[in-house]
Amino acid sequence: MHAPSRWQKLFAALLLAFLSAQVNAQEPTLNRLISAAKQEGKLVLSGPADPLLRKGLPEKFKDRFGIVVEYIGASSNDAIGRLRQERQAGLYTIDMMLVGPTALVGVYSEKMLDPLRPLLLDEVLDGRHWKGGKPRFSDPEAKYSLRLAERVTALFMINKSVVKREEFRSIHDLTNPRWKGKIVAEDPTRGSAGTGLPMVLYASLGEEFLKKLYIDNEVILSSDRRQMADWLARGTYPISMGVREEDLQRLQAEGFSLEIINSLADFPGYLAVGAGHLVVVNRAPHPNAARLFANWLASKEGLQLYSRLMGEPSMRADVDESHIPQYMIPKPGVNYIDSASWEYALKRQAVSQRLRELLKRK
Repeated sequence: MHAPSRWQKLFAALLLAFLSAQVNAQEPTLNRLISAAKQEGKLVLSGPADPLLRKGLPEKFKDRFGIVVEYIGASSNDAIGRLRQERQAGLYTIDMMLVGPTALVGVYSEKMLDPLRPLLLDEVLDGRHWKGGKPRFSDPEAKYSLRLAERVTALFMINKSVVKREEFRSIHDLTNPRWKGKIVAEDPTRGSAGTGLPMVLYASLGEEFLKKLYIDNEVILSSDRRQMADWLARGTYPISMGVREEDLQRLQAEGFSLEIINSLADFPGYLAVGAGHLVVVNRAPHPNAARLFANWLASKEGLQLYSRLMGEPSMRADVDESHIPQYMIPKPGVNYIDSASWEYALKRQAVSQRLRELLKRK
């Protein structure tokens, strides 16, 4: 048997090096990412000032990976304002954000974001795990903003001790003069609060409908949602647009006969996201921690936690939703109005301004 030639030895050495490289490349991507993120040791996340969210997400992520999350709880307007000020000063302190549709338009249009889709691992993007067969991105390029959750939002709520459910078969029944002065709504003339439903009504049914409802029927405007809930329960205003679901559930548990109406024969209802878009800020100070957080939050474990903290249906199909009221979970085949879509988000500012002009009390 002949000894291997010099070329055979060289080929064998190259083959061994190649195979070794292949083995190293197949080391689980997630493990390498966790290691790199731990070296950074921190993540800065800006999101809504919800006490459950600002406590629950950082605690779970730290328990899971040993990485500290600095959570900045702020309104979307304040968060974007902070980003602008920091950039003018040449500072980059925020890694990621949870934003609503209007804020998304701002950070995307002002080129404050890095693409999120390339950062997500194949196992996270696998369409088999997502409702509709794929993850949803709400930006025009479908790569910057991952939608985490969406819910069917109440059109209005009624006190059944005062009014009957059968009296509301059409959305136009709200404009019946018999309800004049008996409806309270969250005030859409003060910032962005309360603009969701009137914006959808404006876009779908036009300005004349809004005038008939809010002006002709003398809808009472309030910025105190807790007081609105109490008024609804007592029958002071037996129809309410804008009471929080958690307040309604509390009052129902106390024995008040209240009901949510989230769809009608001629108005299927609408979807809302809240601050449920995840984005990555460009020039993030902790890019590996940001990537790890994005993959974790978009996983079954992460979105299960998010769904429980926020009380909202997840966009993933494999998340348990037994804790979610059935009326909030979108039903397959229903043509809901998507108030968190990019098209609606672009309209929102102009429509909100027109709403303030129409509804502003003298």
